[in-house]
Amino acid sequence: LVVVKISDEELVKIATGRRMDLENNIMYHVDGLGGWDKPPDDMMAKLIQRGDDLESKVRATLAAYHAKYDGIEELEFGAKYEVDGTVSADDAVDGVRAFLGVEKKVVQKESDEEKVVDV
Repeated sequence: LVVVKISDEELVKIATGRRMDLENNIMYHVDGLGGWDKPPDDMMAKLIQRGDDLESKVRATLAAYHAKYDGIEELEFGAKYEVDGTVSADDAVDGVRAFLGVEKKVVQKESDEEKVVDV
């Protein structure tokens, strides 16, 4: 069992801070959280907040999640690994890989850029 640990307030802060550049189809975060870059100041006026990122919608989604999944950690799944949900996605995935005993596989592309291939 892999459990991502993050508070509801942190999730609300991440979700409600997301902004979308519709012209370039790029997601930003007003504070640079959640793995998204902070937008340049001169772009803020053209960015939109998606309906799913409104606080009322995020809190309703969290309430539905808690109604369905609270208590799952008490079930017997064998080994359990807790991931800090506030770290970068790469760090979280690396921790899960270590827990599972799976190494990251790196493949060289023709352009000499590294490409990570998950197993």
